[in-house]
Amino acid sequence: MENAPHHNEYAFRNSSNEAPIQLSHLEAFLDPTTIAAFESIEVPSGSACLELGAGNGSIAHWLADRVGDDGTVTAIDINPVHIPPRPNLRIMRHDLRQGLPVAGPFDVIHARLVLSHIAERTEILKSLVELLAPGGWLVVGEFVRDPVQVISAANDADASLYVKVYDATYDGLINLHGADLRFGFDVFNLMTAAGLASVRSTHFAESWSGDSYAAKFLHSNSFQLEELIRGSGVTAAELDAYRRLVFDPALTVKSNLFVNTVGKKPCTSI
Repeated sequence: MENAPHHNEYAFRNSSNEAPIQLSHLEAFLDPTTIAAFESIEVPSGSACLELGAGNGSIAHWLADRVGDDGTVTAIDINPVHIPPRPNLRIMRHDLRQGLPVAGPFDVIHARLVLSHIAERTEILKSLVELLAPGGWLVVGEFVRDPVQVISAANDADASLYVKVYDATYDGLINLHGADLRFGFDVFNLMTAAGLASVRSTHFAESWSGDSYAAKFLHSNSFQLEELIRGSGVTAAELDAYRRLVFDPALTVKSNLFVNTVGKKPCTSI
C-alpha cells in the first residue's frame, strides 16, 4: 500500500539539502557532552575506535586527533558523504540493518542517535559489546521522548503550536518509522545485562530560544521531517507558522533530552 507506514526506514536523509544544516547544529548541541564522556573514560593514543552513524564526522575527527597516527578510527554511516577524509580515518558506507561490517576488536565504540531508529537495536548493541577489546568502552547516546516544556512564549497559541509539532514529530518517528524513543533509557540495563562494568548515564538538556542556534536546528528538522509531521496531523499552515515561531525570541523551550551511557568491558584474567 502506498500510504502504509515505512517501519524501520531511517527518517533523516544525508542526501537532503537540509542535512548539513541539521548535522552541524546537532554537533553544536551534542559534541560537548559526547566529548566530556570520552574524556571521562580516557581514550589513549594508539586506540582503535569505531564510530556508528558518523554524520558530519565531527566526533570521528575528534577521536582521530586523540588516537594519533598510531591509532585508527572506522566511521560508518548509511551515506557518509559529509565526512571529510584523513589518513587515520577509515570511512565506510553501510546500512547497520544488514549487520556490522567490521570484526574488531575496538578499544572504543560510539553510536549516537542511530540505534533507536533501527529495529535490530538490541541485537546490534549486544554485537557491539562482543566487538570490544578487553578494557574497551562502549558509548551510546540517544534522544528520548520527554514531556515537552515550553518555558516562555508570546501567547498560549504559540505554546500550543510548538507542543503540537513536537508531539507530531515524535509520533511520526514512532508510528511511521518504528523508532523506539525510550531506548536511551534502556541502554543502561542492556549494557549491564551484556556484562559491561562501570556503566553510567548522563542526562542532558538545555533551554532553546528563538535567537539561538537551536532555532536553525528546529527549522531544518521541520523540512527534513515534513512528510512525517504532516502525516501526524499538522496542517501546512500550522507548519509554516511553526517555522516562523522557532525564530521568535519570545519563545524558549526545553531542548530534546539526550541520554548518554558508557560501559566498560572487563579485562580478562591474566
